[in-house]
Amino acid sequence: MPLHSVVITNPSGVLLLSRYWGGGAASWSTEGSQARAQWERSLWAAAAPWPTAAGQPKSPDSGMGVVDEFAMVWRQIGELVVFVAGDDEYDELILESEVFPLVEALLREHCGGKLVESTLLHYDTYGKVVLTFEEMLRQGHLLYTNVETVLRMSKLKKLDTKL
Repeated sequence: MPLHSVVITNPSGVLLLSRYWGGGAASWSTEGSQARAQWERSLWAAAAPWPTAAGQPKSPDSGMGVVDEFAMVWRQIGELVVFVAGDDEYDELILESEVFPLVEALLREHCGGKLVESTLLHYDTYGKVVLTFEEMLRQGHLLYTNVETVLRMSKLKKLDTKL
């Protein structure tokens, strides 16, 4: 089965960006947005506890788990919380060592290192992030693991002809 999803929220749990490629996401077209919303709530709950008041202890910045039989890895990067989920060959180890670094590097490339909600939601940045997420995969399977290759394939970066 393919990579399932990349979901990006702010630290309060407000959904900023989500991309789904396979697994249970294929049946969501008939179930509608309720199934997607339930999945996103399940991801957020699996990464709990989240501090709700200033006096509470700080939550961990990363973690992993299983949600609805999908392996899930999450990490807070700047002011963004990024969830990556997959199944079968996309277990926690592959998600953590191969997929997550690529997702993080693409976000840093497009947000200019300033990983905050306003930068991600900028009209120019948002489309580029979605495009490069689509370009790094083919039929839900990770095709490229190099940031420069993904950017070049999505035509967001010119090929360096000086060798």
